[in-house]
Amino acid sequence: MRAGLARCDGRRAGALGSMGVLALVSGGLAACSTPEARFSTIQDLPAELRSSVALRLTSWDEDEGYWMQLDVDQRLAGDLLERPVLIPFEDERPWSEPGRRGRPIVRASIWPVGDGAPTLVPAVVDTGAASTLILSRDTARHVDAWLSAEIGPHEGIGFVGPVPAGIGLVRRLEIGPLSLAPAEVKVNTEQAGVSASVGLSAFMVFGGLVFDWENHVIVALPRGRPVRIDPGWAEVAWGPMPRVDLREAQDGGTSDSGDVGPSWSIRQTFSGMPVVQAAIAGKPLRTVLDTGGDGHLASLRPLAVDERGRRRLVGSHGRIRAMREHTLDGVVRIGSVEFANPTVVVPDPGVDDKGESEASLQYFDAVIGVELLRRQPVWFDFERAAVRFWTGEGALPALAGSR
Repeated sequence: MRAGLARCDGRRAGALGSMGVLALVSGGLAACSTPEARFSTIQDLPAELRSSVALRLTSWDEDEGYWMQLDVDQRLAGDLLERPVLIPFEDERPWSEPGRRGRPIVRASIWPVGDGAPTLVPAVVDTGAASTLILSRDTARHVDAWLSAEIGPHEGIGFVGPVPAGIGLVRRLEIGPLSLAPAEVKVNTEQAGVSASVGLSAFMVFGGLVFDWENHVIVALPRGRPVRIDPGWAEVAWGPMPRVDLREAQDGGTSDSGDVGPSWSIRQTFSGMPVVQAAIAGKPLRTVLDTGGDGHLASLRPLAVDERGRRRLVGSHGRIRAMREHTLDGVVRIGSVEFANPTVVVPDPGVDDKGESEASLQYFDAVIGVELLRRQPVWFDFERAAVRFWTGEGALPALAGSR
């Protein structure tokens, strides 16, 4: 998916971004007059950050002109992991019953582009988003994120249709042991309110992430190290393959304190989400495994459901769409793992989406949300392009392998 692209002829861009958070909205919508997102040029960046961004011409079309992409030279501050580490998270709905607890929330420290202290922001860990840091318009202004005026406003892909967005950076992002300086940011420029999430690109310096729901921790595994895969892990292939090139930077990292230490330049061609082949009520669908997605299951394709269902408003990055909620008459099967009779939201046959789902349907058909994923530990293996579900008895086995 092409994130952060713009046409050089100055017309509105048709860029593709990450799907990001999917939410079921139970209340009404209120109008809000908040300031627009702020865009400025690369020359407006502080001098020490200008070399961290570059514009690249990626393609040319006779009708649409040239496409530009903004490349952010993200740096991992410090050394690579030598052993697994734990990143604690909180439940979005901490007092809910175990089967209905919410999305994983971590504490992210975000440094402004200019001088200033970091802001501590609760952020959803969102495996359904390919970007590093995803912010609403209001949160981006609060943390003083920079957005490229050269790229300008463009359209990203949301679950329920195009999402107006901008792309840029923040000076530094810290989540537990992870410190990126600078860090790439995508801003949903028409999404009001306070919202933040961290996508898979933030974690590509690791070899993988294991969500241990019972103990409220994410286990970050070191890259390039052997792992031990117990027979209790049920595995399914993940596409597209996430790829990243880590190179030790000779010039050190960018730091608001002026310290220059060891750092790693992150060059990644990863441009997708964990999409697996799932059988949903016997129908093969390309399905995103989305810890940022609320609920059990959502499908852009019609499914075999008997009743008309309950009307639900489904939101993604500020976009709202009316859908229908049902109990699926059948199972969801991912490899050897089955989920029986989940709740599913599907397109409302009485609502014309005016083709807004067509772009999303190029990449996926359905989304499995956090309430199904939380039924067992889940392991996203970045190096082996696999997702694993723990089906064994008892506590998680050791994950670190031996040489």
